[in-house]
Amino acid sequence: VCGDETALIESCEGKRGTPRVKPPFPIQHGYLAMPTVVNNVETFALCSRIVEMGGAWFTAMGTEESSGTRLLSISGDCVRPGIYEIEWGITLDEVLKMIGADNAVAVQISGPSGEMLRVDKDRFRKFCYSDLSCNGSMMVFNGSRDLLEIARHFTEFFVNESCGICTPCRSGGVDLLTKIDRVIAGRAVAQDLEDLRVWGKLMMRTSRCGLGTTAPNPILTTLAKFPELYEAKLSQAKGPLLASFDKADALSDYDRAVDNLVREDV
Repeated sequence: VCGDETALIESCEGKRGTPRVKPPFPIQHGYLAMPTVVNNVETFALCSRIVEMGGAWFTAMGTEESSGTRLLSISGDCVRPGIYEIEWGITLDEVLKMIGADNAVAVQISGPSGEMLRVDKDRFRKFCYSDLSCNGSMMVFNGSRDLLEIARHFTEFFVNESCGICTPCRSGGVDLLTKIDRVIAGRAVAQDLEDLRVWGKLMMRTSRCGLGTTAPNPILTTLAKFPELYEAKLSQAKGPLLASFDKADALSDYDRAVDNLVREDV
């Protein structure tokens, strides 16, 4: 992914895209050991307009605390997806009406590493630095979407993109993926949901770079906003076997071996 600025510099130098130990920071020791500024394209674009039009022009837009505009790349279940430039301070409700997302149930902002919003509760939250400081990505989901599968897909993405240097991200991501697979399969118990919360927060506190610290967000934010989806999947099984135990899965290798032997005898 190279989302970390130093990982991006490493990749530009033809090396593996893994984050560097900081300090030194890129402005001190960056690309080819030279001072380097790493920013998003949107930042450079806004800076050029501010130089051209002046600071007063820019601060006249948005709110007192969040001046200017933000580009939103909107996709998903809406009539008018696309790239929108909005003024800071606009509400989620206003954006949803603007794009024709009348049946939206959930909105993922800031990409997989961001936050899953619940429309019926978050509709009037504002896009601003003190509330929804969205980095530009906005995905809209209606009631036909399986939010657990979406959270799982995002989590798998982080597992695949982990550089593997730090244990919290390398192992923690796999553990979260295993747990949510168990939830989706209907073999989880209440303790599994608590494990997701605890392990996710541990990853956020101890991972080496931004990828690891935000990797738990898909699960943690859906678990916080849509707990009923997880709770509805909890196992109701009774008996001596663990809820997580799948007899068919446990015996699958044996069954395949028997089938192969039978075919060989024939």
